[in-house]
Amino acid sequence: FLARDHFGVKPLFYYYDGKRLIFASEIKAILKHQIKRELNWRQINLFFHLLYSKGPETVWQKIYKLPPGHYLRWRRGIGLEIKKYWQLNSSAPRFGNIEEIQENIRELLRSSVARQLVADVPVGVFLSGGIDSTAILGLMAERTRAPIKTFSVGFKVDQRNFEKFNQDAILARLTAGRYNAEHYEVMLGPEEVIQHFEKVVWHMDDLVYSPTQVANFVLAKLARRYVKVVLGGDGGDELFGGYRRYYYYWWYQHLRIIPSWLRGSAAVRRLFEFWGQDKAVNRLNLEPQELHWSFMSQKDRLLNQVLRPDLQKFTLNAKQYFYQDGLFNQPLEGDFVNKMMIFDLKTWLPDFSLARTDKMGMAVGLEERVPFLDKHLADFAMQIPSRFKIGNASGGKKVLRQALRGYLPPEIYKKDKSGWITPTAKWIRGGLKDYIQEVLSDSFSQEDGNLIDWQQARRLFTQHLAGRVYAPHIIWSLVTFRVWYKMFKQI
Repeated sequence: FLARDHFGVKPLFYYYDGKRLIFASEIKAILKHQIKRELNWRQINLFFHLLYSKGPETVWQKIYKLPPGHYLRWRRGIGLEIKKYWQLNSSAPRFGNIEEIQENIRELLRSSVARQLVADVPVGVFLSGGIDSTAILGLMAERTRAPIKTFSVGFKVDQRNFEKFNQDAILARLTAGRYNAEHYEVMLGPEEVIQHFEKVVWHMDDLVYSPTQVANFVLAKLARRYVKVVLGGDGGDELFGGYRRYYYYWWYQHLRIIPSWLRGSAAVRRLFEFWGQDKAVNRLNLEPQELHWSFMSQKDRLLNQVLRPDLQKFTLNAKQYFYQDGLFNQPLEGDFVNKMMIFDLKTWLPDFSLARTDKMGMAVGLEERVPFLDKHLADFAMQIPSRFKIGNASGGKKVLRQALRGYLPPEIYKKDKSGWITPTAKWIRGGLKDYIQEVLSDSFSQEDGNLIDWQQARRLFTQHLAGRVYAPHIIWSLVTFRVWYKMFKQI
């Protein structure tokens, strides 16, 4: 009997071929057994489009992720059965008064933080300079007089770009000062990326690429010197509408009532351009699946230059697999924006975001706990109408921001949502250039599974260096794949 937590904070993999059941928290532990190793080309195609593989499949045939909120049972003579034991309450939204909603958010988050603080060791905080982690620090400070240890990461860039790429680190220092926290910071540059990158790929196990992976790793290493447990703000964006794409989903939901012939008219286009929303009008005529794909996927025009035809042909199949969730059967009924948040909670959050933070923490023996992913708070959040969550294109999480205002310095309360901006594109043209050239070269590996045209990959890299195309994520995903392939084919 196996079970995975409600949101997939912790990974759980299993192999089943009808005869043997092997399970572990890491794929590499399963690969140590004598099993037939076959790549799942559909998932590798998804990795290059979305930068992660979507459960329950992995990039290996017959190796699966147990979905969040599910259990697995094997019985002799019956075999394997997988069943859901919990799902997010997505019933009709509550149309309560805004003050009551805000009070409930505060109390539910306060209770969750209190539960997550139960430990026999000191607990620190990953402080990002955003609403979520700042509120967690504020709620922790209500419960202790001792200085709380906080941790953040900044990026080594030239002085002209320092504030752009270190806004979060600067705000984290400010917040730590407000709460008299014991604050620690690590700075990451191209040298550290090269130093740690292959360790990061090894510990990530499954194919996942994020510009912040190495940042997560060095941050976890820093924190582990002082604490064994940290709290983090994961889940706040997915529950309360923090990502910019939710703002465009909100427009989409309301403007789909306009007849299709009118949505594409010059008058409507001029109106949106006047509002500064020309991106929104360009997407109005897409179907919901294509709308989501347009925000999440890398450009086919560039990817098809480097993916070999046998891998390219899996694109349609990969998209069908990705969107097989019943949510897309009747997507525009009810609250479309909340539905899209739920979809991200089932896909992006466990397979990308939580996988990254948990595995980088576990690599150094650090446990991250996530107060926002309390099932009571999450259920309540999904019953709040999205109109209370969506602000403008720059600043989402409206109701959360208002509910937690008392814990937020003015600089953070008023701050636009920016995400964790990393200087990956600049580093690719600078300090990472030689390393990338080495990995993309024929001398790095003679075996590639006939999946990638490495000559075209080198050409794309040259075009990026010359400024003719902008493809940092595709380039770094190619580097990730080649390092991963060489590493894991030899286990």
